[in-house]
Amino acid sequence: MNNARTDARAAYNNGDKIFRYMEVISTVVGDVVGMAGAIVKDDSGGVSGDILGLKGVDNQNRQIWSVVEVIEEEGWTMCHADHVFQQTHSKSRDKFLSSGQQQAVSGKLVGIYTFRRREDAKTT
Repeated sequence: MNNARTDARAAYNNGDKIFRYMEVISTVVGDVVGMAGAIVKDDSGGVSGDILGLKGVDNQNRQIWSVVEVIEEEGWTMCHADHVFQQTHSKSRDKFLSSGQQQAVSGKLVGIYTFRRREDAKTT
């Protein structure tokens, strides 16, 4: 969080009009298990059969909003937020006793937050 504050303050003092902050929200590791199918393990240690398995996201969301507050204290107003999934690995194997493939992906969910400079803000 201190890095976000330092970066936001430096961008403001440089006269930047736009500040972008990116943060990994969650990581997932996919695996293919023989006779069981594809599973996903999230960064909270949970196992899920759904596509993302993001059980640990609620706690991380509270942390990212704390970072947003810190950045806004430095003279910025959030004007856009988005999230992307960056695939880092893929694993597949033939299905057991049937045709086709089982596939599991690993990756990270990244939050991208864009802030606009508040001209009325004063930073120290």
